[in-house]
Amino acid sequence: MISYTVAGGTRAVAVTQQGQVAVIFTGMVVAGYLLVHYLPPAWDLARPCR
Repeated sequence: MISYTVAGGTRAVAVTQQGQVAVIFTGMVVAGYLLVHYLPPAWDLARPCR
């Protein structure tokens, strides 16, 4: 009984962590896009730094 509970708990934690990683990664991608999208025009990313 205990090993069944531990195995199920471990699987539940793994599934939860996968969901959390997906949410965090999606948030990072959206934040990166918004950061670049809302940069002022003077910050041209295509032009190399001088």
